[in-house]
Amino acid sequence: MAFTNQFSLSLELTKLVPFGSLITNASRGALHLMRELQDSGSDVITEADLAEVLGRNRIEPKFESTFRTAVKKSVIHQISHVAELVIEAGAGPTVRRSLGEPTYFSTIVQLSLLTYTHDLTQLARCLAKALEKRAEGASTPVAVPRYDALKGTLRACREQTSGFMWELDLLPVDNALVEMVDGEGPTLTRPIPVSVLQALLDYFTVVQYLPEDRFIHIESFRGASTIVVWAHHVLGLTVCVIGNTSTVRFGNGFESVIIDTRDRLKTKASLLNETKSLLFQVSYSHEDLPLEPTCRHPLLGFGARLLGLRHYHSELIEGIAIATVTS
Repeated sequence: MAFTNQFSLSLELTKLVPFGSLITNASRGALHLMRELQDSGSDVITEADLAEVLGRNRIEPKFESTFRTAVKKSVIHQISHVAELVIEAGAGPTVRRSLGEPTYFSTIVQLSLLTYTHDLTQLARCLAKALEKRAEGASTPVAVPRYDALKGTLRACREQTSGFMWELDLLPVDNALVEMVDGEGPTLTRPIPVSVLQALLDYFTVVQYLPEDRFIHIESFRGASTIVVWAHHVLGLTVCVIGNTSTVRFGNGFESVIIDTRDRLKTKASLLNETKSLLFQVSYSHEDLPLEPTCRHPLLGFGARLLGLRHYHSELIEGIAIATVTS
């Protein structure tokens, strides 16, 4: 049957997904955990709210192992003995907790990808709006995370998972799709439209638990690279991307996710049943907030450029050892 709103769809998922209590350690050290999360900029309630949505998804086993290895280390550098200033890199309280709780681990992995490919401030606003729209139609009021709390949690997640190199997964996908998106770079192929992001908060869970009966059909070339990495690399789903002159498949078996990039004017995400009948759809709205990619620049030449802006002569710059990188 078709669903009248996304909250009805998410409510139906509670019958499908074996989803127990999230905060299994609430009775042991809860106050200490809350203090640690708050100090890192995150929030225990916001993390729980996000886990109730993203934590339902199962991470692909090989990817899970790779991600765990990359983010589990934590290094502390003391930069001042007088003021007791330290810099902590790697796993903080958010990641450390997730390593022992699958629900939170799944959430952190997916948020790490989204924070890598999207501007943090815009992502927090769009995610808050998407969660708000998702709750529309509920018979009783549903609390959704606030923008400021979301931003703090997203920032903590991005900082604590920076050890994982998402670029190694994204670049091959960018290259595979370059022809069908007419050479458009990551500026357009990485940020996911808000309407599609809202839909995927529930759609991925549906197709993971009903792989032969439910399918996702997305009409948009924007965000194609990030969606492929999210669906295929992270969640283990087979994805088919259709262009004007070619089709690219990621994975084996029958595709659970189809991305049609041919019509640049359409932006919508549909959930279909086994007969390809429409169950639910989220389309572009003029109220959708902008969602842009994170601005990233290569470090190669950064020091020379900085010195040049400060009016050092090029001969002097060439003689300066700006940085030494060791393995």
